[in-house]
Amino acid sequence: MRTRKPGFFGRCLLTAVVVMSLTGVAAAAGQAGDVSIGVSGQYAPFLSGYFVPDNGTSYSDAFKGGWGFNIEAAYRFDDMFSAQFGFGWESYAGKTVGLTDFDNLNIVPIYVGGKIHLPVDRCWDPYFRVDLGAARYSSVDATFLGVKTAFIDPSWGFLTDFGPGLEYKMGNVGIFTEVKARYIGSPSSSGGRSFDPDGNWTFPINLGVRLYF
Repeated sequence: MRTRKPGFFGRCLLTAVVVMSLTGVAAAAGQAGDVSIGVSGQYAPFLSGYFVPDNGTSYSDAFKGGWGFNIEAAYRFDDMFSAQFGFGWESYAGKTVGLTDFDNLNIVPIYVGGKIHLPVDRCWDPYFRVDLGAARYSSVDATFLGVKTAFIDPSWGFLTDFGPGLEYKMGNVGIFTEVKARYIGSPSSSGGRSFDPDGNWTFPINLGVRLYF
């Protein structure tokens, strides 16, 4: 009898449980409420950018919207300002364009940033965030008429994002949602071909939980 492996969302949930459990060990560090760790799930459709500029194939033509997760550590300086460091993992399923099949694209973002908070009351915390960092592209192969060819190499691209968020706090736990516009610079094309991909804009939508200690 085959043993079914945990699905993607199961692995994300397990990661969230482990991270939240580990924060309890460090609960004595810092002042209460200043430090937090957050875990969120993410969906990110492509907004713009050509994956194959020569024939007008966009990222949204070549890949479906990506699912993933982010883990962040943050420090709240005062009522208005906080800073965060985070990383994530995202997977974009490849699509078929004409006679060409694209493999899945995986992206690992790493970033630092800050938030400006707008104090409303004790429970609701609206904010605006900005991040800078880098993103690691996986390799992607393209198959044309049964012949597989390396299309992009594993490579790094500059990353920046910005957008609003809203958090609801219940004691030392917060539930939050965010929307962002995010730009990642161009990946490296295999073999230096003339169809080097552009950078791309995505629209990440996050829903997560944050623990304060």
